[in-house]
Amino acid sequence: MTSNIVLSGGTTMIPGFQQRIKNTFMNSKETEFSNLHSAQIISEGNRDIATWVGASMIASMSSFEKMFIKKADFLENGEDRIPLFARII
Repeated sequence: MTSNIVLSGGTTMIPGFQQRIKNTFMNSKETEFSNLHSAQIISEGNRDIATWVGASMIASMSSFEKMFIKKADFLENGEDRIPLFARII
C-alpha cells in the first residue's frame, strides 16, 4: 500500500515539497516507514486540482446517490446512519 505515494492538493505545489516528503520518509527510523525507502512519489502537474477532478468524476456517476447520506437521513438517524468503517476514518 505504501509502494506509491500520490501527492495531490494545492499545498503540494510548494517548491521542494516532493523532495521534502521523500527525505522525510528516507530518513525515518520508525518501523512503520521502513518499507518506504523504495516508495515512488508521484506528483503529476495537475495535482493542485486533482482532488476536485476526482470528486467531480465520482459525483457524476449514476451510483453516486447511493453513496452519500442525505441531511434528512442524518438528522433523523444521527450517527447510526453512518457505516462503522466511515466513523473510524
